[in-house]
Amino acid sequence: QAQASLAEIRLAVGQPNLDLANVEAVIESLVPPDGACFYLNGTHNRYWFSRHANLNKTYADCRVTIQEPEITERIRTEIQRVFSAGAPIPPIFFPEKSSLVDDRPSLTFVVLSPEHSMEDEKETRKLIDTFTTEHGAGLRTFKSALLWCIPDSGQPLKDEARKLLAWESIQDEADRLQLNETDRKLLDENIKKAQRSLKE
Repeated sequence: QAQASLAEIRLAVGQPNLDLANVEAVIESLVPPDGACFYLNGTHNRYWFSRHANLNKTYADCRVTIQEPEITERIRTEIQRVFSAGAPIPPIFFPEKSSLVDDRPSLTFVVLSPEHSMEDEKETRKLIDTFTTEHGAGLRTFKSALLWCIPDSGQPLKDEARKLLAWESIQDEADRLQLNETDRKLLDENIKKAQRSLKE
C-alpha cells in the first residue's frame, strides 16, 4: 500500500509562492477524525488512500440516522447531570406548567428546556413572565425567589448531542464494522471529545 510522508507531499505540491505551513493544515482538514475525505487515511505523518471507507464515511452515514427523540432525551439527561452536580439549590428542570415551579420563600433555580431559548425571545419571555406571576390557577407569592436559566440557542446542544450519539452508535457496532486498531483509537478520541463538547 503506497504511502506518502508529509515531507513528500510538501515537495510534490510546493511552489515558489506557496506557504508550506498551509499544506499540513489542508491535510489535517481532509483526514480523520474531523476531515472531509472518506478514503484518505493518515497516521504518524504518513498518508494513503484506501479502497475501504474510513471512519469519516461511517460517521457521516450514522449521523443522519440519529432521530430527534434520541437527541432530545440525551440533551435533557446531560443538562440534568451537569446542573445537579453539587448544586446548593436543587434545580427544577424543564417545567411546562407554572404549577411545576414551587412557590416558596427561598431561592428556586428553574432550568428551561432547550426548546425555550432566547432565539425565540418574545415567546420565551412571555413564558417566564407567566410562570413568574402565576402558580397554577392562582397568583405566585414569592416572585423574586425565582432564578432562571435559559439557553441562548438550542441548536448547538442538538448538534453536539447528535455527534456524540453517532460516535456511540459506531462504537456499539465496532465489531460488526470490523474497525481496525487505528479507527478504534480515533473512535475513542472522538467520543471523549464529543462528551466534553456536549458538557461544555
